[in-house]
Amino acid sequence: ITVKLPTPQQDSSTPLMAHHIWQSALLICREIANGSMDVTDSLVIEMGAGAGLCGLVSAHCGARFVASTDYPDAGIVSELEENFGKIVGMDHRFKRDVVSDCWWDVLGHEWGNQASLQDLMRRFPSPLESPIIILMADLLWIPTAHVALLSDIHALLSKANPTVAYKSKAYIAAGLHTSRETIDAFFRKARSDFGFTVAKVGEVKVSGMGIEEGMYHAEEDVSEERRELERRDPTERKKWVLVYEMWLPRIQPV
Repeated sequence: ITVKLPTPQQDSSTPLMAHHIWQSALLICREIANGSMDVTDSLVIEMGAGAGLCGLVSAHCGARFVASTDYPDAGIVSELEENFGKIVGMDHRFKRDVVSDCWWDVLGHEWGNQASLQDLMRRFPSPLESPIIILMADLLWIPTAHVALLSDIHALLSKANPTVAYKSKAYIAAGLHTSRETIDAFFRKARSDFGFTVAKVGEVKVSGMGIEEGMYHAEEDVSEERRELERRDPTERKKWVLVYEMWLPRIQPV
């Protein structure tokens, strides 16, 4: 898959990083391709999509519906549309009032914006029989956005059909450059304020050349010695991507 990187117009007070493809996105794509993150027959929602790579890989790996979202910046949204149109095909784009058993779409969505969130959910098939899978790569680096992001995830996963709710979850990958403390704070809030169940999948070592190793199944709580090393040494933080999954605890996911 070859994608065109967006050029944000920077009309936002928040720095936009859609012109990068992060190691965390490549890792999610690998896990989808090898079946560890199962998107088969799912409704996949990619948040903070950038170039849309995770959504595009999902479309090629059996997802039934793919909604790729990012900040409503014209430069980002237009390139997302171009990538999906060229790679998946315009014939499969979502069309209002047209019933389809598979589609993709691109939407501008600012986290916490109820109007665009409702617009996204109006695309859901009725009845919704597919599991909902949310994909997030390196979106945790702004602590002030955590509540809005968690609110959106909760609202979306709450729409899952009870018959497939056990398969509905969010997959979250975050480079340690975000800082372990910031990542920990996000998941503490997810548990305490939103009632999510969170499981750490593991950690993966990366470099400028890409993903170096398989998944290292580390405990969620790490030693203070390692935390101190990460605080002191920026190069150590750049070596790792952390992977989590998160779901609403109505039924244990598989």
